[in-house]
Amino acid sequence: MTLLSPVFELRGSASLRFQSRDEQLCPYGGDTIIFGTFGRGGTRIQSISRVSAEQEEEILLRFGLIERAEQAPPEPGNVTGAEVEELD
Repeated sequence: MTLLSPVFELRGSASLRFQSRDEQLCPYGGDTIIFGTFGRGGTRIQSISRVSAEQEEEILLRFGLIERAEQAPPEPGNVTGAEVEELD
């Protein structure tokens, strides 16, 4: 969800609700997210888009809800010898 303007109070809000013209959130904006004590704060929604699996994983990693999987170091290639280049 992309909001029309930045809202710093949203992070600390204990509750959220949505206000819509037709009881459904529109992906093209125009609806409002209401937050704060007694619903006094609010901002318009600019757009709504689906989150891909990769984006979902990145969000969960960022907020510490999952841990990054350990990746094994790559196997070294078969090296038979090193070549030496003479410098002038």
